Amino acid sequence: MAPTGALLSKHRKLMPTALERLVWGFGDGSTIGVAETPLGRIGSVICWENYMPLLRMAMYAQGVELYCAPTVDDRDT
Repeated sequence: MAPTGALLSKHRKLMPTALERLVWGFGDGSTIGVAETPLGRIGSVICWENYMPLLRMAMYAQGVELYCAPTVDDRDT
């Protein structure tokens, strides 16, 4: 989100997991990107995508400075 509240970027998940596959198909990677903000170049991917090294490399190639990795994982560590 921009300081004005505007949406800076939108990402379609590349690899739906588990029951998500009943509703959604695979993303094509065209929405992988970083957003220019006052804090720097910010990028984010979702859940299991954080384990995909080539996806992270695509973010690094775009100059990401702040990488957000949201996930829902309630397993004990």
